[in-house]
Amino acid sequence: MNKKHTKINKISAGELIKELKKYPPETRVVIPGYEGGYDDIKELKEISLVLDCYIPDYYGRHEEKSEYESRIGSIGTFYETVRPEDKIGGIVKALILSGPKRYNI
Repeated sequence: MNKKHTKINKISAGELIKELKKYPPETRVVIPGYEGGYDDIKELKEISLVLDCYIPDYYGRHEEKSEYESRIGSIGTFYETVRPEDKIGGIVKALILSGPKRYNI
């Protein structure tokens, strides 16, 4: 099997489709597991995504709009982790590819 490796910074649905067309249709698509290994994709979810909203680097760079709004409205810990609305990178439609839910919290 020829191993392909493509590094990406960000990708649109159209660009992803173009990349996926390079592989046989039966190729399995997986995501990294929580602490190792790989999981199957269990959900595709369209969201409104707030770009570049987190300050600490241990968070992902972006957040779902509803979660961002609840954090920006909080006083205390969460308030200090997100950028104010005039400092974010905008809001876009995005697609989340999720694996299995491991914990019921």
